[in-house]
Amino acid sequence: MKAIKCIGTSMNPFIKDGDIVLYAENFSSFSSSLKVGKKSSLPPPPRRNVGENKKKRILKPGDIVVYKISDKIYIHRIISVENGRFIVSNDDDLEKHIIEKEQILGRVVSIYNGFFGYLIHIFLRTMRKVFKKAKW
Repeated sequence: MKAIKCIGTSMNPFIKDGDIVLYAENFSSFSSSLKVGKKSSLPPPPRRNVGENKKKRILKPGDIVVYKISDKIYIHRIISVENGRFIVSNDDDLEKHIIEKEQILGRVVSIYNGFFGYLIHIFLRTMRKVFKKAKW
């Protein structure tokens, strides 16, 4: 899992300028329900909990991904999958890209608002490790 700090407001109000985003690097390229060559439409708006599909680790419309074009890194939502390519866009729908799976760095699993949110994440992660090792 890696972290990146967001710059910009294109994903407002879901991701704000200065938020810290954690993304998972290991994922499958397609959901089993997606067929290459078919157009898949956007599902209903997602909830704030972006880590709910953590076990599946698949990319599908509605997921937020971190990807790279040239030397720039973007964080946008997958709108659809067509012919094996991902169509991604920001939430204000002003910037769309068509990207390949190889350009995707990871799928967003957590969003933390500022440094305080990151500290909470570190604390909770440590507590989970402690409770996992504890024998009750």
